[in-house]
Amino acid sequence: MEKRERDIESGLRRQVEKMGGKFMKFTSPGNDGVPDRIAVLPGGRVWFVELKREGEKPTGIQKWQMEQLRKMGCNVALITGKQEATDWCVARGLDREQLEHEDSLEPYIDPQTIAEEVRDEILREYEAGGGS
Repeated sequence: MEKRERDIESGLRRQVEKMGGKFMKFTSPGNDGVPDRIAVLPGGRVWFVELKREGEKPTGIQKWQMEQLRKMGCNVALITGKQEATDWCVARGLDREQLEHEDSLEPYIDPQTIAEEVRDEILREYEAGGGS
């Protein structure tokens, strides 16, 4: 079954937290296309992370935003699907055996993610209706 982006995000958040890090939603009003999340890992390692389902590609503005961040020396990751999320975590120090044993990137209903999505949808509807 194809994973939804929020399912991948939820699993990735749990893995980053296992590494002792934070996985925060990134919004930047007036800057369309910024990466979805910021991963702050132990040792001061900071990553801007754009998440996509398998088969999805970033939009033109998302590609541009990621390139701008890279040009400034930022770490930027485009993660497409569960396998890339797993590989990204392992490359940053999480034990692959633990990941595979726990199957930790399986879908999970994460209340914070759902609340953020609902808030974002309400704001989009408000702004589309002429709100300020």
